[in-house]
Amino acid sequence: MAYGSVSGVRALTGVEETTEWDERIASWLAESDAKIEKRLGRTFSDPVPSLITRLSNLLTAITVLERLKAEGTVSDVRIGDVWIDSVEAIGETIRGYQREAEEIFRLYESPIVKSSKYEYIEEDES
Repeated sequence: MAYGSVSGVRALTGVEETTEWDERIASWLAESDAKIEKRLGRTFSDPVPSLITRLSNLLTAITVLERLKAEGTVSDVRIGDVWIDSVEAIGETIRGYQREAEEIFRLYESPIVKSSKYEYIEEDES
């Protein structure tokens, strides 16, 4: 079971519903889910938290947008009511998705406590 959905990724990227794209997105969703599980050190089962679904969709959308950029089909991208018509605009969208993904990762990661200084405290033996 994928955490995200093909339709969720399509909403973030504006790619059309085609068999070819849907198969590619489904494959990339599996890769995104593996990244999530590796980084967070656990799996999620039903019901999958909505932020994990969003994270999976975001990571996959980043892959899709990078692929569109590499293939030179940037002018075909429409996100919501906005047509993405330049490499800079698609890069901006990718960076925005990356920032949001990092915020979600931070919410689910275990805190790491680091000591910056060690001091030996002598006990009073009186």
